Amino acid sequence: MSAEKPIVDQPGVGAAAPQAGGSVPAEDRYRRWSVDTPDGSLTVGEWVPVGEPDPELPALVAIHGITANHRCWPYLAAALPGTRLIAPDLRGRGGSHEVGPPFGMAAHADDVSRVIEAAQLESVTVLGQSMGGFVAVVTADRHPDQVERLVLVDGGLPLGPPPEDLAHTMPRAEVEKVLTHITGPIRARLSMEFDDEESMLSFWQKHPALQDAWDAVTVDFACYDVGDLEHLPLSSRVSIAAMEADSADLLTASTIGEALQRLRHPASFVTVPRGLQNETPGMYPPAIVQQWRDRFPDLVVHDADGRRLSPDGRDRKSGVTAAALGRDPDPARRLRPPKVPRAPIPATRFGHRTLSLAATDVFHGAR
Repeated sequence: MSAEKPIVDQPGVGAAAPQAGGSVPAEDRYRRWSVDTPDGSLTVGEWVPVGEPDPELPALVAIHGITANHRCWPYLAAALPGTRLIAPDLRGRGGSHEVGPPFGMAAHADDVSRVIEAAQLESVTVLGQSMGGFVAVVTADRHPDQVERLVLVDGGLPLGPPPEDLAHTMPRAEVEKVLTHITGPIRARLSMEFDDEESMLSFWQKHPALQDAWDAVTVDFACYDVGDLEHLPLSSRVSIAAMEADSADLLTASTIGEALQRLRHPASFVTVPRGLQNETPGMYPPAIVQQWRDRFPDLVVHDADGRRLSPDGRDRKSGVTAAALGRDPDPARRLRPPKVPRAPIPATRFGHRTLSLAATDVFHGAR
């Protein structure tokens, strides 16, 4: 593979923020660039370290979930001011929405490898959240020399008990039923169109999971998800084909199980006890987590206490994730942007500028 270099450097792109929403965490350290692939150009976000990075701490490559994008990491970036944090938009999402096919964990893993090479890094810590955790595991398997360690945040391990044969896949007849159940609601959400920005934000503002989490970060993520706010009607840039292909790959391919069987890298697992609706248990019930710990005794498990989507929960998750990385979280990360008033919704006009906005994966189906 030929080495790719960053072809776009846009420091401070995220300087503009919602009028009533304050600033987005760590945006003064943010820049964006692109990496070529055989199937198109990937958008990559980067938060540069404050001062000289610690040579003992590898750079961090962060991988988002199935319908998210690279702008889901501002709280983590704020918690790690001394760390170089690099985060691509996976193919079929965000600024990379026109890239692909192919899709699937192997394709994403090879893209992550390209990003690491383009950033001129030899070995990194790879962090993946939700589906990104599975991409991280496959990246370590396909490109072991580029990965120093893994941090898996509510992802990377199958949701049920560990099967005796990790490479076992679900029978095709069951797959179709499960896919219909899983992808149907997500497809419906991704197909929605909005007449303007206000109606789009109003839709998300009513989501039960956002009752305590509606702030500038959330507004920004919603805007970045649709892209150009002047191109009406507004709709998500997430490729439905990519979402469905990746969902099928998670259920039918033996790639992930085989990668777990061969896993030799140090790995930490961060789990959030509460889910998107503040329900318990979260994605991974404690009993299931314990079974995976029994299967992989070297797996280090961290619990991020708190609701997953609330500002406090996101803050705690970022702090626990920083601890899982072996780094002291910056107390300044608690200087979060103020909440956006629930009514009226402030207008956020950015003209035709390419939007570089931030959020956590707060939307239904952003896994």
